[in-house]
Amino acid sequence: MAHLNSYSRQNIDETDIEAVRRALCSDYLTQGQAVIEFEQAICDSCNCPFALAVSSATAGLHLALMALDVDSSSVVWTSANTFASTANVARMLGAEVDFVDIDTATWMISPETLEDRLIEATNTSRPLPDVVILVHFAGVSYDMTEFSRLAERYQFKLVEDAAHAFGATYANHKVGEAAHSDISVFSFHAIKPLTTGEGGAVTTKDPQLFEKIRGLRSHGITRDVASFKNQSPGDWYYEQQALGLNYRMTDFQCALGASQISRYPKFLRRRQELVEVYRSNLPADLIASQRIPNGSVSAHHIYPVLVPKEHRPDLFAYLKDNGIGVNVHYIPVYRHPYYHDTGSYAPCPNTEDYYSRTISLPLHTHLSNDDVLETCSEIYNFLEAHHD
Repeated sequence: MAHLNSYSRQNIDETDIEAVRRALCSDYLTQGQAVIEFEQAICDSCNCPFALAVSSATAGLHLALMALDVDSSSVVWTSANTFASTANVARMLGAEVDFVDIDTATWMISPETLEDRLIEATNTSRPLPDVVILVHFAGVSYDMTEFSRLAERYQFKLVEDAAHAFGATYANHKVGEAAHSDISVFSFHAIKPLTTGEGGAVTTKDPQLFEKIRGLRSHGITRDVASFKNQSPGDWYYEQQALGLNYRMTDFQCALGASQISRYPKFLRRRQELVEVYRSNLPADLIASQRIPNGSVSAHHIYPVLVPKEHRPDLFAYLKDNGIGVNVHYIPVYRHPYYHDTGSYAPCPNTEDYYSRTISLPLHTHLSNDDVLETCSEIYNFLEAHHD
C-alpha cells in the first residue's frame, strides 16, 4: 500500500529527466524548439492541425473565451460538476455564468440535459448561451456530434474542457481533434496522467482562432512583418495588436510533456487495467461507477464512485484513516461562497445528488492490482458493517 495514500501521482522516469536536462542545457529556456516539438506531438496525438502549449488549462480556457469574443454582454453555460476555473474564466471576462445539470449515469452534461435546458430557456424567454463549455468529467467524452447539432440550431460556440481527457476518444474521434467543437483545452497539471508540472494546451481546427489565440497567449504581440499595421522601421520592431497575456509554457516543461507523450499509451493501458480491477471487485449492489457512453474510451484521469449518501462522510474518513488517499470531485461550483454571493442559478438536482454520494478512489500507474484489491476490501468491510 506504499502508493495508496494519494488519489493521483505523476509517473516520471529517467527518459523524462534526461529530456528536461537537455532542455535546461539548450540555448532556450522558453519560446524555443522544445515548445514547437511538444505542440506538434499534441497535434499528432489528437489528430488536430493546430495546438498551442499554455501555462495552465485555466489559461487555455481564458484564451479560448477571449478568442470567441466573450465579454460582459455574453452568457456562458457549463457544468457545476467541475473545478471552479471552468466558470471563473467566463466571470473574469464579465460574462453571465449559469449551469446545466448532469446526467445521472455519466455525471456530465449530456445532449439530453443540455437540450432540455435550451428548450426551457427558450420557452421562458431567458437568455440563451453564447458559449457552452462541456466538461469531459473523469476522462470521458460523449459523442460530440449531437452537441454540435445543438450548437448550430441554437447558435452558440462549443468549448471542450478536456482537462481530464487527454487520450480519450469517442465515435472514432480523438478528444482534442475539435471535430465537433470550436476549441478544446487540456491540462497537464501534476495530478494529470500526462504532466508538465503545470501547463496545458489548446487545440482547434480553425486557423483564424489559432492565430488569435497564439497572439493573445503572448501579450497580443506579433513579430510577423506581413501582419504589421504600421511600417517597420527595423528588425527590432514588433506590434501589440490586442490586449493579451503571458500564458506561455517553458521549454523544459514542453520537453517533459513530449517525453511523457511517447509513453502515454502505456499509461492509459495501465489505468484501464486498474479500473477493471475496481469494477470487478467493488460491491456492485452498494457502489455505482460512471457509465461510459457507447463508442467512447475514457482517459480515466480519476475514478469516482457513488456510495450511500448516509455513509459518505464516515467512509471517506475511514479510508483516509487507513492510508487510502481518497478525494471528492467536485463541490458544485455554485456552492462556493463567491458564486453563492454573486448570483442565482438554475437548479441542478442531479449534480446535488451526485455530490452528496461521490468519493474518488486512488488511480495512478504506481498502484498494483493488490493495492486496488485492498481498497475494494476496505470499502466492502466498511459498508457491510454499516449496511442496514
